[in-house]
Amino acid sequence: MAVKAANLLEKTPEQSDGALHWKLLTGRNAMLKISVYGICDEDGWHIINYLRTLTEA
Repeated sequence: MAVKAANLLEKTPEQSDGALHWKLLTGRNAMLKISVYGICDEDGWHIINYLRTLTEA
């Protein structure tokens, strides 16, 4: 059964960069850790930086 994705524009502003990075690295609930998709630690930080640009708009 598919899981509905969270609205990241609502969820990310209240969380620190470190908290988001930890969730990307370890996974959470139905979300797999980023290494499963071949995404490295450094790219995880790039993803967070990109999400921050979306919340600034």
